[in-house]
Amino acid sequence: GLPLGGAAAPARAVEAGYEIFFGAANPPGTYGRSARCAPAQARYEYEYPEGWEEENVNKIEKGTSGTDSRMKGTGGLEIYVTSLTRLGEDKGFTLNPKFIERTLQGLAISNYKLQDALGAGTLTSSTREVGDQLFIDVTIDYDTIFYGTLTNDGAGRFYALWCVAPRRRFNAKKATFDHAIETFKTHVI
Repeated sequence: GLPLGGAAAPARAVEAGYEIFFGAANPPGTYGRSARCAPAQARYEYEYPEGWEEENVNKIEKGTSGTDSRMKGTGGLEIYVTSLTRLGEDKGFTLNPKFIERTLQGLAISNYKLQDALGAGTLTSSTREVGDQLFIDVTIDYDTIFYGTLTNDGAGRFYALWCVAPRRRFNAKKATFDHAIETFKTHVI
C-alpha cells in the first residue's frame, strides 16, 4: 500500500543531511541554467549536503570543459560534474590509469585552479569497480584540493565528479566528499 498521504515512496533512501542531485548532462548550448532534471531523465546522480546551492555554469565552462553542474557550500567548498560525449575521446580522455594525467589536463582547459593544482600539486589515483563500471578515484593535493572520480557510462559519455576545498578545510569535509563520490552513478537513457 501507499504510505500515509498517498504519495509514492521515494526510489531510494537518502542519507540524513543529504539531497540527491539528478543531472541532465545537457549539450554545450544549454549553459546559464540549472542542469537539474527529473530522475527519469537523469544521466547522472549523486548526493550532496543539504543547504548547498546550485550555481549555474557559464558558457566557457560548459563549452570548453563540459562542466554540467556545480553545487556550492560555504568557504570555497564545491562539488561539480563534468560530462563529455565522444568528443572527449578525441582529446585523449581515457579511463586507462596510465593516461590519467593527460585526461586531467584535458579537463583543466577552462579551469585555472585545476590547471594550477595539476601543475604543482601531488596526484594520486586508484581504481574501483561498481558492477561492471570502472571508476578512477583521484586526489590532487595542492592549496586547493581536487578530490573526485572519473568514469565512462558505457555509452560514449565521460564523467568527472569533483569535490573541491581549500586544503585547510579538506579533512573536515572528507567524509562528505566521500559520500558524494560513493553515491555518484551514471545512467544511460
